[in-house]
Amino acid sequence: MGIEPVTREQLYAEVWAEPMTKVALRYGVSSSFMARVCTAMNVPRPEVGYWTRLEFGKPVSKPSLPEARPFDMLAWAPGMAFPAKPVLKPAAPVPAAKKARAPKKPALTGPRMHPLLRDIRSHFEAGRENRNGYFRPNKKTLSDVVVSKAALPAAVQLANQLYLAFEDLGHEVSWLPVGADFHRHKVNVHEKPPRHEDYETYWYPARLTAVSMGTLAIGLTIFETCEAIQMRYIRGTYHREDQLPKVNPRDMVHSWTTMQNQCTGRFCIQAYSPYGVFDWSRQWVEAKPGELLGKVQAIAKELADSAPELVALYDAAQQRAEVERQRREAEWQRWQAESRAKELLKAQTKSKEVLLASIDHWAKVKAMGAFFEDVERRAAELPDDAERAAILANVQQAREVIGSTDALAYFKNWRYPK
Repeated sequence: MGIEPVTREQLYAEVWAEPMTKVALRYGVSSSFMARVCTAMNVPRPEVGYWTRLEFGKPVSKPSLPEARPFDMLAWAPGMAFPAKPVLKPAAPVPAAKKARAPKKPALTGPRMHPLLRDIRSHFEAGRENRNGYFRPNKKTLSDVVVSKAALPAAVQLANQLYLAFEDLGHEVSWLPVGADFHRHKVNVHEKPPRHEDYETYWYPARLTAVSMGTLAIGLTIFETCEAIQMRYIRGTYHREDQLPKVNPRDMVHSWTTMQNQCTGRFCIQAYSPYGVFDWSRQWVEAKPGELLGKVQAIAKELADSAPELVALYDAAQQRAEVERQRREAEWQRWQAESRAKELLKAQTKSKEVLLASIDHWAKVKAMGAFFEDVERRAAELPDDAERAAILANVQQAREVIGSTDALAYFKNWRYPK
């Protein structure tokens, strides 16, 4: 009889009650494999030397069990493989009032910086820019920020304030795992629909940035908007028509104007559902640069308050998906049954044709057998022994060519299709 699956709470109690080697022995796995299970379930385990210090009465620390993240395993049993794709089961988050932590004291060396943003500027600046001026950093595991070089400091400041606002409400901002069934919502940087198709490619991260509320994940993207500006080409360089430099009048002879997308320095915060089963998104767009900095607290609280609604949308979408799955399964079963019926009818028709052909062939062979018997009877009356022997030899060869006249030999290999 197999071992019942262990929950996160049970595993947490076990690994802090006795050494990992004993826990692993009980489940029939190695201690290193048991450590992987703890990591997959987001269960903290004692560090090296914990049991020695405890034995000699030295001070030790025991962290509490953290809340399950959207991609954490919730149960495990021996023989159960780690899922290639995390199980996505959003549940109503714990109210912020119960989860809120005391604000962290500001660092003495400067303002707080969220861990996801500590090296972002250097990675962006080491990349390149596309035709519209947006950064395309070489590193793919960065926070989901789409921005130009000039607006990068402001974008990092806005992202930092937004992430910290969520953290102060007790909601962690992190990267979702690679390979999971999460989807990034489309980013449209244009403030107004462009008159022509924009074929420019924009940077996107390898891992989605999301805020976790209980076991619900909400994707976050901050991007700088752009607008179509009339630009004038002068001596190899494009300039805004309303900000032309002083040039020699002769340089204007071979000059022309065109509409180009230019970054505005204004940002948009986009929150969205990373789950593929339902589509949901919200946007907060700046009318003037810096406007969203004063709204991050309200945005964070608004998203936290909308979490139960998103859970309800997810559940409803899952139910619709299950109904659709059952419909497709029934349709598939019906198609298979119809296909089997058609194949059976086809096989029966073919079998009937084979049987009738065998009967016709047997009837012909039987007639030939009667013919040979008559030949043998008449040959027996011939007075010349040599002629009689020659005819009988020919009859024997003819019988071998025609084959058996036994009806059973024709019928025993025939099968009725099922």
